Amino acid sequence: GDARGSGRRVRGEGGRAGGGGGERGRGRGRIQPEGEDAGRGMGAVPEPSVWDLMLDIEAGPWATEVGLEYLRGVVEEVDGEPRYLDIWATSKEAEKAAFERFIRLVIDRLDAHPAMHVYHYGGYEAGAIKRLMQRHATCVDEVDRLLRGDVLVDLLNVVRQGIRASVERYSLKDIEKFYMPAREGPVTDAGFSVVAFETWLKEGDPAILDGIALYNRDDCVSTWMLRAWLEERRTEAIERWPDLGWDRPFAVAPEPSAALTDWLQKVEDR
Repeated sequence: GDARGSGRRVRGEGGRAGGGGGERGRGRGRIQPEGEDAGRGMGAVPEPSVWDLMLDIEAGPWATEVGLEYLRGVVEEVDGEPRYLDIWATSKEAEKAAFERFIRLVIDRLDAHPAMHVYHYGGYEAGAIKRLMQRHATCVDEVDRLLRGDVLVDLLNVVRQGIRASVERYSLKDIEKFYMPAREGPVTDAGFSVVAFETWLKEGDPAILDGIALYNRDDCVSTWMLRAWLEERRTEAIERWPDLGWDRPFAVAPEPSAALTDWLQKVEDR
């Protein structure tokens, strides 16, 4: 089916993501928290909640005429460990149902725990949520709530604005060297996952999807570990520079902005 798996625990065994690589990785480069402005860098990270979710989306840009967001990977924390859920849509017809299932998961959790957030790394996930809402004309009110409530938190912006790292790029694969061991598995690069899915479309080998799921799971777990690592750096920075100001983001007003309201209205009118 298109929803492969109801949840998997991810343990830090061997070289897989989830291992305790923090102390090992910390010595690989000098990381310097910088002064924070409200809503930037460490100042953009909400108070952590055990109900937070980590999101990573895999897409096949050539799978259909408009592409296909075929995998929504989610990690939640259960008893201090990451648990992975993979929500698949391996066809255009299944994409709408998979998107609605993901949005319902987030909204149900947000209803029960209003302080929760959805963390991702880079702008792709937020953009994909908007695209899928438009593409399938569904979940407009729910996406509105996520956007105006700042439920989606991009940790790439936090890293770029608040961390000085001895890396050439600020990709997740570069940053994760500071807090987790090197990855293993058949798919370890985003470009490989695109090629692997194209291969699956031709050959239908389920082992290919299993390899993509492992890669996606590692991205989700890495995001979960990154958020914890940033919290450790934040605590250290507060102790070292207590006068810089380290307030968490303020709760936003419930009314959407005029620009957001106009954009959502255009979507509904399509």
